[in-house]
Amino acid sequence: MINLLNKLFKKETIIATQDCKHQWELVAKTYAAPIQSTINVEDPRFLFGVTTYNWHCNLCGAGYRDEMLGTDENRWNDIVDKVEKFGMQYIKAGNKVFGVAEWFPEIEK
Repeated sequence: MINLLNKLFKKETIIATQDCKHQWELVAKTYAAPIQSTINVEDPRFLFGVTTYNWHCNLCGAGYRDEMLGTDENRWNDIVDKVEKFGMQYIKAGNKVFGVAEWFPEIEK
């Protein structure tokens, strides 16, 4: 379990620093999507993908990298954009299929 937690919240120092009150700034964020494979892997990054954050200190130039399992992006906004552009969208999850569409309720007068 501890190995799994270490993989999920991996923090890697890129540059060693001296005594500094860091002012961290996010300089890069990348997302590697999950890999759909029939191979049984224990690394959860293959199943859920991984988001990598690169941070840089504006004062001393130090940097470090954080990794997060999955993504912090909201996929709902992407689906809504597709519905507005192309109409109803279908999402398959397991054996179920869900439909997302724009709805205009009738207003009673």
